[in-house]
Amino acid sequence: PLMRRLARPKCLFALLWISAVCSVRPVRADEPQPSSPGNAESAVPQPVKPLSVFAAPRLTAGFQQVNRAVAELVREERLADAEKLLSELVEKEPGLAVGYYNLACIQARQGKTDPALDNLERAVAGGMLDLNLITRDADLASLREQPRYLGLIEQVKQRLVEPSKPSEIAMRLITDNVALVGPENTAWNAAARTLVVGFRFADDDPRRQADAVTGHGTAGELIRQWQEEGTAAGLLGVLYDNHDRDHSNLPMAQFPQLTAVEFVDEAKQEGLDYGLQTRLMYNLPTIGNSSTALTQGPFWRSQTRIAQVNPAAIVAQFRHYATNQLYFYPEHRDYDPGHNGQPDGFGDTFPTNTPFVITSQGSSGSDQPFLHAVACTLAAFSPETRAKLVETGLLMPTVQMIFRSSNKQVVEASDYLTGKAHPVVFTSEQLDVEKMVRQAHDLRADAIPPWVQLQVLEEDQAKLGIDFFDASPSETLFDTPSVIARVYRTVARQRRMVVSAAASRDVNDLPLKFHWVVLQGDANSITITPRNEASSEVELLIPWQTRHPVAGNEALATNRIDIGVFAHNGQHYSAPAFITHYCLDSEDRSYDDQGRPLTMIYRPQTAGGNYADPAVHTPKDWRDDYHYDNQGRLTGWTRTRGDHQEQFTAHGHLVIDKDDRGRAQTAQRCDYIAKTANRNEAPQLAQQPRGNLLIYEYANTEDKVGQVAELQP
Repeated sequence: PLMRRLARPKCLFALLWISAVCSVRPVRADEPQPSSPGNAESAVPQPVKPLSVFAAPRLTAGFQQVNRAVAELVREERLADAEKLLSELVEKEPGLAVGYYNLACIQARQGKTDPALDNLERAVAGGMLDLNLITRDADLASLREQPRYLGLIEQVKQRLVEPSKPSEIAMRLITDNVALVGPENTAWNAAARTLVVGFRFADDDPRRQADAVTGHGTAGELIRQWQEEGTAAGLLGVLYDNHDRDHSNLPMAQFPQLTAVEFVDEAKQEGLDYGLQTRLMYNLPTIGNSSTALTQGPFWRSQTRIAQVNPAAIVAQFRHYATNQLYFYPEHRDYDPGHNGQPDGFGDTFPTNTPFVITSQGSSGSDQPFLHAVACTLAAFSPETRAKLVETGLLMPTVQMIFRSSNKQVVEASDYLTGKAHPVVFTSEQLDVEKMVRQAHDLRADAIPPWVQLQVLEEDQAKLGIDFFDASPSETLFDTPSVIARVYRTVARQRRMVVSAAASRDVNDLPLKFHWVVLQGDANSITITPRNEASSEVELLIPWQTRHPVAGNEALATNRIDIGVFAHNGQHYSAPAFITHYCLDSEDRSYDDQGRPLTMIYRPQTAGGNYADPAVHTPKDWRDDYHYDNQGRLTGWTRTRGDHQEQFTAHGHLVIDKDDRGRAQTAQRCDYIAKTANRNEAPQLAQQPRGNLLIYEYANTEDKVGQVAELQP
């Protein structure tokens, strides 16, 4: 298995990076699907076993992976290879209508008219009804006059005007304290690329009179007292979603009103009940957990760090956060004292920090105290307050604010605006559950905390091949309204950003005051300049920083810079939003007194350097020494690998020949690609010359920068 319950390291993981070219339509188990292409001479689609709705996430991800490879083959004019790849896909997944459509396009481009029409018919039979695409797609131009094609267009038009089936999913009635995920109450949302699951509670559910919480000391006593008074919402209407197959299961007897999510066998066969939960959205407030991690190989990591390097997973976690759902994962080995595995830890390995989940210090079972604390908090809200929080999607942002402001390391109110209140990983010793439930119970519906939403207005744009060298084309890890995450790749001494929080909202329309605070990193070197009175927009100047101690935990070190953004509505602070920069520990940099780069040494851990997440950057092993003219202009750099040296121009071109003054006479462009020599090792960055030679010219004898005059034939 790729994923294990946390005990000791035992497995290998390879990240799957997918590129969206098109997506499948919503898939329902009761809809007819097309057949496998089989004999290309047969033009009549044959019925096949319908697809399960639970297969949709896997099929979408698999199709995107194949389509990425197909797109590359098409760019290289290797149409026969692209056809073979798509044929294999639809043979394996005969219900994938969009697979047939793309196969038809590739065949039509090769002049294979009959096979193309066969597969276009299968695509339409399977629900590919995008009339605009089918009639305008240039790939199908060779079919336009074919009678079968014209007949297909008429079929599509007819099907589009037929009454469609209702798109709403059935809300499954919860019985026996179980919320069962089955095909009847599950639908695939293609736009959001997630499965949507619906439940409802009976008005006469016998648990309405039960205690929400048993035991739990003073916190439990308070909740039961408030329930008797009618001032606590309890836990009826809240789901618990265990995602490690009961390995670290919440003891439901201690929460009699909580409802456990269970899965039919079809869903389990697709792995929807295990690991990182990013494929399901519930219509009710939900807490869940998975005490699992990827524990061996170059991409070892916690579930939290898996999500952080996968933009699609982060979007799913943000949707959970904004729709009353919160999950808990252990850090396993991602946040342990040490450096490069010595004596046993790597320090803080997380490339960013988010409020979307709660990550616990430790391994299996370390998530349990946090689940208990948040369940108690949800039970303690007044009915009116929790109803409004659920309605506005602010339940989990408010829970995060209460959790972070109630922890024991937050002694003074001002401590909430410091790094010790907002680490990427929390320890159970910090929990103060009584304080959490009191704060939740005291919260009024007319004083709900605001929600910060961020947007980048301006930002330095580093150029690949000049300012940085990586298989990734940019410094963006991801953007969401609650987190802006960057990887500090550029050789520039500092990065500039202008960020707005003007889209932030307060559900009671209270005026907001914003606070931008350095939570991790050297605050004295970072410049935050407000651009209006409310500080809803700021300019940030963020310099590259070396490894530094974690705020509030000197035993740990990190290479991440965190800036927290908080809104205050006159009564409460919001949960944090974050702007993060991950500086690569595998780099050794030096700058002159004007901030210009002098030397950049890139050395991965496999070559004696420091660990930096290989899912965030592509490891490389060389040294660049930068050169400047008398006016301080960059003239290029010398790249050293062992005893071998190469010269580069200021434009990032590899020097081939020099003139009598030592300047580039001819040069060549370079691509930077990831190459894998061993499946058990992370890919390494390779420099690959591309295209014809470039001829350089210079304005005069003193010009050391030059410009490209022409291409050499």
